[in-house]
Amino acid sequence: MTDLKSPILYASHDNDGDWQFLCGQDDHTEKNAKIISLKNAVELDTTLNQLFEMPIGVGAERNAVGEKWNPFRL
Repeated sequence: MTDLKSPILYASHDNDGDWQFLCGQDDHTEKNAKIISLKNAVELDTTLNQLFEMPIGVGAERNAVGEKWNPFRL
């Protein structure tokens, strides 16, 4: 889950083609999830544009906003 207070530190382009943007915490549940558009996610954090060409089945994470995204296979 992400909100205006939590930075986006984890992104994935899931095998089904969906994108997920998370704050990097381990307590994510359906109850505290929010569904937003890709446009809204980029408005919250323009560095998500760096992941534009990330293929399906790949994720990326970073330790803090402003740090480099580190890609990995899902």
